[in-house]
Amino acid sequence: MTFAESLQHVMSSGQKKLIKSILQVGERLQLRHAKALSAIHDSPRSSFPSIAQAIYRYNDYNQLRRMAAWHGHLTQTPSLVVFRVHDQGRDGIYKFRHLGSGDEIRKLLDESGIDKRILIPVSNGFDVLIFDPGRRQRQLVNRHARRTGVTIEESIGDGEIIGDFPDGPSANAKGRDSYRKIIVATEESHAATH
Repeated sequence: MTFAESLQHVMSSGQKKLIKSILQVGERLQLRHAKALSAIHDSPRSSFPSIAQAIYRYNDYNQLRRMAAWHGHLTQTPSLVVFRVHDQGRDGIYKFRHLGSGDEIRKLLDESGIDKRILIPVSNGFDVLIFDPGRRQRQLVNRHARRTGVTIEESIGDGEIIGDFPDGPSANAKGRDSYRKIIVATEESHAATH
């Protein structure tokens, strides 16, 4: 899907209904302090409409994985990141804001070599989120910040990509299979402990 198509999709009334449904699933799973925003999973080759969700004040990682799997399954997102913030983590998420059009921002990110990113539409631009397993892209992101003048917020913790990478026509089906396995495993684990 093109970036323009993805942006049009995330700005639609259907997306607002989907966000409401995702938040309702979170409430049913007793994850109350949640925030969900329209987002675009983006790379130089393709874009995919999605939802970025943050859940605050919650430390049960299996419950977070369960919610993420439901989220991915319901939104038909090929893959997504589950991330829990804590000081001793090995991974990072970087957040910064770029002002300008999506095409301008994508070009800046491409020129910096930042090819896997989540773009969240905001007034006059986009918030950019980058998941960095092992914090190996930290220098790359810092160079981008110096080159463009953006201010980076870094969250340290542990994360993983669940689902399947959006590569080809079967990616959604592979992602859904992965999500179903996580949902079943975490619901069985949850039932055994409660």
